Amino acid sequence: MSETSSPERRPHRRRFEQAHLWSSTVTGLVALGLSLYSFVALQRSPEIDVTLPHVLRISQEKDVWVILQPTMSSRLHTEDVEVVTDMRLALQPSGAAGPSPTPRFFWENNVSWKFDPKTGELRHDPVSDPAPLIVSQSMPQQPVTHFIATGWNFRPGRYEGTVTLSRASSRASITKHFCLDITEQNLSEFRSGGQFRQLEFRNDVPSRTGRQGDCYAGPA
Repeated sequence: MSETSSPERRPHRRRFEQAHLWSSTVTGLVALGLSLYSFVALQRSPEIDVTLPHVLRISQEKDVWVILQPTMSSRLHTEDVEVVTDMRLALQPSGAAGPSPTPRFFWENNVSWKFDPKTGELRHDPVSDPAPLIVSQSMPQQPVTHFIATGWNFRPGRYEGTVTLSRASSRASITKHFCLDITEQNLSEFRSGGQFRQLEFRNDVPSRTGRQGDCYAGPA
C-alpha cells in the first residue's frame, strides 16, 4: 500500500478536502456579494456634486444680468445618468440692501466668452437655449449660464443668493448658497458700463472680501 493511501494519511486528507471545499464556498459567496454590490451600485442614480465658480459676472442697466459657470459632476461610476432639468437663481436683499423688492431671475440661455481685442474686454455670445443637462462620471457639465431679472436694479448692500438645480430622478433638488456685496462704486461702474459690460465679482480675493471664501465682491 502506498504512503498517500495509508490509514494515517486519510483523516488529514479528508480535513484538507473539507477545508478546500469551505474555502471555495466562502470565496464564491464573497465574489457573489461583490458582484451583487457592483450591480446595485451601477443601477443607482449618480450623486451629483455641484460647485459654484469663483467668479460671477454682472451687468446692470434696465435689467440685471448675472453670468455664472457652475460645475456639475459625479464621483461614482454608474450605468445610469442624472438629468438636471432646470436651474434657478435667487437673490434676497439683506442688511443695508433690504428691505427692497426681490428680483425674479430666469435662465435666459447659455453663452460662451470671446475676447474683444479692441476694448480688451470679454463679451459673451449665446450658444444654446436653456435645456436639460446630462451628468455622469464621464460626462461632467460646466455650462456658462446667463440669468436675467427684468425691470430690477441693485441697491448697495448684501444679498443672500441661491442656485437651485432640479433633477429628473426622485432625489431632492440641490441648492448652493452664496452671498454678494454691492457697493456704491459698483453701481457707478454699472451706470458707466451699460447693459453689455459685465463687472467681475469674485469670492477668492482676500483684498476684496476680507478673507478668502467670503462673499462675492467687485473691484475695490
